[in-house]
Amino acid sequence: MNENNALLVCGDSGVGKTLFGFEVLREIGGVECGIYVSCGVSRAALLSRHGDLSRYLREVIDANDFTFPQEEDVYESISRSNLPIFLRFLYEKAEKVKGAFIFVDDFEGVCNVVGLDPVSVMELYVSFLRHTGLRSIVAVRREGDLGRIVDGVVVLESEEVNSRVVRRALFKKLCGVKLSDSSFFYTLLGGRFLPFSRSLMDVESLPGNFLSKIQGLALEKSGAYTGVLGKRLISFGSESFDRFLGGLAEDCFNLFVFDANVPLLIRSLTFLSIINCFVKNGGIVASIGMEPFLRPPPFLPFEEYKSLVFLPVLGSVDEIISNIGARLSEGVSSPILLILNIDYLNAELGYNDVTRLIYSLTSRPLVGNMCLLGVCSEPSPVIQGLASRVFTFSEKNGYTLVFGVKPWTPYYLLSVNITYDGYIRLSLTEMV
Repeated sequence: MNENNALLVCGDSGVGKTLFGFEVLREIGGVECGIYVSCGVSRAALLSRHGDLSRYLREVIDANDFTFPQEEDVYESISRSNLPIFLRFLYEKAEKVKGAFIFVDDFEGVCNVVGLDPVSVMELYVSFLRHTGLRSIVAVRREGDLGRIVDGVVVLESEEVNSRVVRRALFKKLCGVKLSDSSFFYTLLGGRFLPFSRSLMDVESLPGNFLSKIQGLALEKSGAYTGVLGKRLISFGSESFDRFLGGLAEDCFNLFVFDANVPLLIRSLTFLSIINCFVKNGGIVASIGMEPFLRPPPFLPFEEYKSLVFLPVLGSVDEIISNIGARLSEGVSSPILLILNIDYLNAELGYNDVTRLIYSLTSRPLVGNMCLLGVCSEPSPVIQGLASRVFTFSEKNGYTLVFGVKPWTPYYLLSVNITYDGYIRLSLTEMV
């Protein structure tokens, strides 16, 4: 906002314009520097929903309470004054506040109350801000001709993708600021405007000895829970994974579907997080064909993944099933997670044999306490039908999104970041 006296935030009702303005006030505002202007608003009602704003808000002004001349006198009041009366009123309030920050919410509504044309008022308002050195955010439903007058324009929009809401902010212009990314996703979770940062995707940024530094997945704000299947659950060893996935039900088939454009690093760290958590919880993890998911360069040779049992693809389904039973029977007292790369198996065995393999593993378990996790890019309807749970991972605008197909869940943002003490942190944040 340093070089932007007037920032226009545009979008339909409910996209988060008001919460965006409040978040900017929290970030750049000083103690009691904020002046909030809207229609039909009161300080008590506002603070009942956003109590922390009491630290920042000096004035809450209801435009309906302004004492303006009648409509027939408006032209005369403008022509005889450097500022319309409502701008004078704002200036009188602002000059009493050091570093005042003005948030005009529902600008069209305020102009309607005043009885003035929005474009004319905006021209005078921006001129007023520049002459006084004040900063302001103005919330409108439609940009129209207002965008050419102000210093910066942010457009907030929500769209439905796969029957789920995704919220996106776009900086159309911003005076004096060079942006590497002009758009970002955000959430209104908990009544706050929270922008999402893009995930770590650079393998070279990983800390040394990274396998011992994968913390597992954190589920932001909690509350996500997909339900259970009525069977005994095998824990991932991570409360967040258990909540999001509903726990791994014994003898059930869980399916992760990855779009081809999901970064390999994120795929690998997702599974390594699952494996680490499961093993630390006393479980055994076996896999078939998972090398492509777990070995983007410069990851370690597979011989060093001590927590994994790698099983070969043999000539027939019966041989594979027999080998799985023989290799894992010694761990019958421990929970077992078997991960299958279905795309790899389809290429090696063929679609029909892979379907028979999965059906056999789910219908008559080889060992007790075993659950099955399949990974693929384009599952067939039959494979999806066999799965108890289906979760899809996709990439959109540089973000990795996760959602449940079976059972239904909203979109979650999956991000990978390095903590201040050098650990790898995976997190899921609900996009509401």
